[in-house]
Amino acid sequence: MTFDFQHLKQQLAQATQDAFLELLAAHRAEEFYSFALYSDEGAMTVCPAANTLAHLATQPPEDQQYAKFEPAEWAYEMRGAAAQFDELSRQLRTHVLDEALEEEEFEQFRRQLYATCVAVLDELRQQRFFDQAAGREVFLLFSVSDSDTPVAELAQLAKQLNHNTYRDEYLAWLASWEANHRKSQVASWVSGFPAALPAAPPAPYFGRPTQTRQALLRVPHYSAD
Repeated sequence: MTFDFQHLKQQLAQATQDAFLELLAAHRAEEFYSFALYSDEGAMTVCPAANTLAHLATQPPEDQQYAKFEPAEWAYEMRGAAAQFDELSRQLRTHVLDEALEEEEFEQFRRQLYATCVAVLDELRQQRFFDQAAGREVFLLFSVSDSDTPVAELAQLAKQLNHNTYRDEYLAWLASWEANHRKSQVASWVSGFPAALPAAPPAPYFGRPTQTRQALLRVPHYSAD
């Protein structure tokens, strides 16, 4: 059965707006500066995440940049419009598990899901939904849990979704991370021992290789708590 991505896109756009407005209604004084959608390698979930300047101020100085741009570190992960995002994830899980997709079909489905998430964020950005709702510039991101993506592709996504001061700051952080990563690799080769790597940047969807279908067994459950 063909999955209706156009319908999913409409539902996701509404859920995204409702989630952000719900968080603003409850915590506006904390000053929201970021919002993300993220999925998983099994393409069975889509969830929101958001962070505030108030929460960021509680993080150690040495972790500020990582905490600013990594959705897993944000104050409101998997929060907002809970019923809507649960329903979206249910639709995805049902399709992936019930349709018994071949590897190529699954990969195409996953790419289209990730692209749909990015398109929703980009269209809402163009409408200035986030900035107007928050009353400030908002950093946007799409991420995939526990994934790994080249820095150049991370930069490409950031440029697409952000036309604000956060864009240059994020790109500078990526460049710094890449430089530190290379230094760590060199140190490891010289010493013969694995070097501790700097905190990795969040990873979006671009060019993700197909992994084993065991990833389908790891299904994070969305919660409003």
